[in-house]
Amino acid sequence: SFRRKSIIHNGKILLKEICQKYFGHSFTYRKKMGWALPLKEYFMSPPMKRYIEDQLFPGMESRKIVDARVVRQWWKHMEQLSQREIEVLWLIISFEIWAQIFIDNNGSLAFSQNT
Repeated sequence: SFRRKSIIHNGKILLKEICQKYFGHSFTYRKKMGWALPLKEYFMSPPMKRYIEDQLFPGMESRKIVDARVVRQWWKHMEQLSQREIEVLWLIISFEIWAQIFIDNNGSLAFSQNT
């Protein structure tokens, strides 16, 4: 309703005024931005590395939707990748997990600390 939207809008204005008092105008009115995940750290954890190398890379290679050689090269040189390249790698890995669960009907596929 109009009243609800008005209350929310006024609440945002009040919050911005308080924020500006403590953090300044440039911070308070900066362009919206996403919340970055620590993907590199996540990928480099030993259980996740094993999961990706032992279960996901073989699936990528047999599925042939992406060039698994390129993905492996990116994986091998993770420390040199830009944030954007790491995000693309995340999309590829996420797709492969999805494909193994929903296309291959591997509902038991799950990442665990013991993988």
